[in-house]
Amino acid sequence: MTARTCTVCGVAQLPLPPWVNVSEPWSPSLSGSASTFTAGAGSVVQAGGSGDFTQMALGWPVESKGPQRAQESYFTATTGTRLHASKAPLSAWVAAAVDGSDSPAVSEKTARRLRREAEATGLPAGWERLAALLAAPRGDAGEGAEGPLRGLSSGKRRILAMLRTRAGGAPSSLVAAETGLSLPHVRRCLRSLRSEGFVEDEAVSVMWGYRAQRVVVWRLAMGERTIAALPQIGWAEPAAEEPAEGVPGEFWWLFWSGACASGLRIPDHALHIADTLIGGPDPSARAWALEALPLSTLRELRAMTGYDSGEASNWLDFTIRERSERGDE
Repeated sequence: MTARTCTVCGVAQLPLPPWVNVSEPWSPSLSGSASTFTAGAGSVVQAGGSGDFTQMALGWPVESKGPQRAQESYFTATTGTRLHASKAPLSAWVAAAVDGSDSPAVSEKTARRLRREAEATGLPAGWERLAALLAAPRGDAGEGAEGPLRGLSSGKRRILAMLRTRAGGAPSSLVAAETGLSLPHVRRCLRSLRSEGFVEDEAVSVMWGYRAQRVVVWRLAMGERTIAALPQIGWAEPAAEEPAEGVPGEFWWLFWSGACASGLRIPDHALHIADTLIGGPDPSARAWALEALPLSTLRELRAMTGYDSGEASNWLDFTIRERSERGDE
């Protein structure tokens, strides 16, 4: 690492990492109460080996805070860019953009936000993605990015990523729950995305409990613009789910004989639930049961007549092996 000194006051500055080359003198500026040194207007900081695409401006805290403290302290980029006055330490941005991982230096929620902003650039993990974040204007993630999603807010991008995981569509209430956005905001975003050709809505009949209900579901409109945007849309992280305690209402209709499905509980009635859903006609119910029911129940079902050979045994064998490998009991 090469140490640099401010050309105005002569105060020592933190050494720069090896991938940064400064082509112009640096001058001091203020960020809050802490003196920092940022690239002057029009100056360029270039990520070594990445080409002209990675031209960017980057600031570092002064040495007086101590090397370790300063490395993890706040930093600023040229005024108006995505990372200007960011309260996330540099290491967290590097982890999200360069490594595609979560940094232990910030909370889990903040790490997910940084990773979403990095993914919204549409670039693979690496230094070029960090450069794109530094070059993007301030505002919602990706608003300044080029490409089919240019101008879309982070909320709209999160909605698109969530809907990509729901091929059959989802009602606005579920979109709000899985994206963490308010329902009124989700509805406004969905209407706007529909006018731009990214999503479509349809009133459909779905089974819930023991009756059919009419609901409006939203899904991606797979036109040319949406297809071209898929690399930038990415995939939403699956929502964290609590262990199932009973049968979801959408599968109750499959329990047409015996006790009402609303009274069935896991693990007390897990084997009966497994037999009904895994051996039943609904592939969505089967997929839920294979993932949600205890492994001990699946192993017990596998030993039963009717599940000891054929397609059902293959489903069970694959699920038991895969869940065992990831330590899911």
